[in-house]
Amino acid sequence: MCRRPPAAPRPARPALAPLLRTAPVPQAQAAASMPVRAAARGGVDQEMFLEDGPIDWIARPDYLKNARDPYAMYVVGDSMMPRFRPAQLLHVNPHKPPAPGSGVVVVKRNKAVLVKEFVRRGADAVILREYRPADREFAVALEDLDTLHTVVGLQEP
Repeated sequence: MCRRPPAAPRPARPALAPLLRTAPVPQAQAAASMPVRAAARGGVDQEMFLEDGPIDWIARPDYLKNARDPYAMYVVGDSMMPRFRPAQLLHVNPHKPPAPGSGVVVVKRNKAVLVKEFVRRGADAVILREYRPADREFAVALEDLDTLHTVVGLQEP
């Protein structure tokens, strides 16, 4: 009886999952661009929720070229009109401290996101302003606050 020699092992086929993932942004491109983070409407008090990962990448404006971790996000809703309008793309520096009158992106511990005007920081709360449905100031307790990011510019749709 003639025996066939063992077949050479086949090279392993690449797993499909890694091929479906978004390719990482090359370092040179990441330095010249910044992610656009999506926001989805939900919750009360005009809250939004940021979706996982970037939905796009845009060129960094000059005023953010040396900033660490800048990002952009679309305005959803009209609570900040006329200052911020729906579909405007906000440019955000998450490490710049806000000054009174600055636009801010407030990320709460429950991951809800608010785009408002910074008024002041109190002993136990951050005081914010919105323009609609009525011009009002309101507080977000520091215990409910995760981060506060400063809006440093915007792009029209």
